[in-house]
Amino acid sequence: MTIGYSGVEKIDDLIDADQGLVSRHVFSDPAIYEMELQRIFARCWQFLGHESQIPRAGDFVSAYLGEDPVVVVRQDDGSITGFLNVCRHRGMRICKLDAGNAAGFSCSYHGWAYDRRGKIVDVPFGEMYANAPLDEGWAAVPVAQVASYKGLIFGTFDPEAPSLVDYLGDMAYYLDVLVDRREGGTELVGGANKWIMDCNWKYGAENFVQDGHHAFSSHISALMAVQPDDAEVTDFPGGCTVTPGGGHGGGWFAEPTLDMVVRDEVLLKYHREVVRPESIRRLGAERDPVHNIGVGTVFPNFSFLTGVQTIRVWVPRGPHHMEVRSWTIVDRDAPQEVKDAQLRLVRTTFSPSGLLEQDDGENWSMCQDTLRGYVSRQLSSNVRMGLGKPIDGDMAVPGRVMHGWNEEPGRGFFERYRHLMSEPTSRVWSGR
Repeated sequence: MTIGYSGVEKIDDLIDADQGLVSRHVFSDPAIYEMELQRIFARCWQFLGHESQIPRAGDFVSAYLGEDPVVVVRQDDGSITGFLNVCRHRGMRICKLDAGNAAGFSCSYHGWAYDRRGKIVDVPFGEMYANAPLDEGWAAVPVAQVASYKGLIFGTFDPEAPSLVDYLGDMAYYLDVLVDRREGGTELVGGANKWIMDCNWKYGAENFVQDGHHAFSSHISALMAVQPDDAEVTDFPGGCTVTPGGGHGGGWFAEPTLDMVVRDEVLLKYHREVVRPESIRRLGAERDPVHNIGVGTVFPNFSFLTGVQTIRVWVPRGPHHMEVRSWTIVDRDAPQEVKDAQLRLVRTTFSPSGLLEQDDGENWSMCQDTLRGYVSRQLSSNVRMGLGKPIDGDMAVPGRVMHGWNEEPGRGFFERYRHLMSEPTSRVWSGR
């Protein structure tokens, strides 16, 4: 298969996950990016929203599957469906709003009207289509599958994709620490933060799939600023990672670290005295360390951070840019003062103006900037940390667990990426 601009003939030539080598072409090549839109984003399950955003019939949120805009709608029967936010007349967005409640949707260009499921219900000058009927084939393109996992809504254009539960696989075990730690579930508060970063979407996804060890070098100044004047931030905690399969992955610190990023005693007390004891009762002591602050990525581009309680999507915007969409996720039954404190924490750490987010943004954008050079693009990224180290088979938890900071989940992420990019598909909607 010929890719084009890069001159590389096979994706297999770009990624050697066994050796932890990833060609930097995958972060910059326009033709590779176009393949990603088809072979990854047109068929993988991706995060669309949270059920707390659309509690009533007619409630909707706008989201993306790759670069394809979609509308996610709560139906009269309580189900959740989605459709491509593209009018079948000229391609205008059917819905311009981020969220709201509607009985139907109308394209503002020529007035084509759709119901909540995307079916055409009215077209101006309809009599002029008498010889070219607008049948059901001209409805808005449906999102083939929409499903929820404990409040998190995901969708895929692939009608033959495995169920969401099967797609998540063993990653669901770790995702539960975020969404099922307390009775009553979770909700989003404070709305979405949205901003553009000058880097490829994989920098964010790969960072959250494994990379706890960058914090001591990248975030040390911010962590020192949070601590009292007489504190010493010198001993960086160890950690471990898990590779559950399917390209998913995560990691967590070996000891509690939430107090390194927040000094709000209301939040710390709630986390220490309410969250962790109840989570142990619900989920078991084996998962408790993930509360120490853990990161995770559900392949391809949904990531989360426990403790801080932020979730985000790395929306692709071409090979050199991505849009970050992030939210604060809280326990539904938490006191309001705790929800407010959690929102403040996210805004001051992992948001467009957050101390830690700015560190990451600088790192990733500068990595992308060096890809402007020809020689720089010929290099491979080194994803070899922990290569050949033993997997811990004694832990009674799913997935491959490795103690000590390492990049095993990153190798799993890129192996899944390589597999999908090497496998052409014709299952997704191909047009009329």
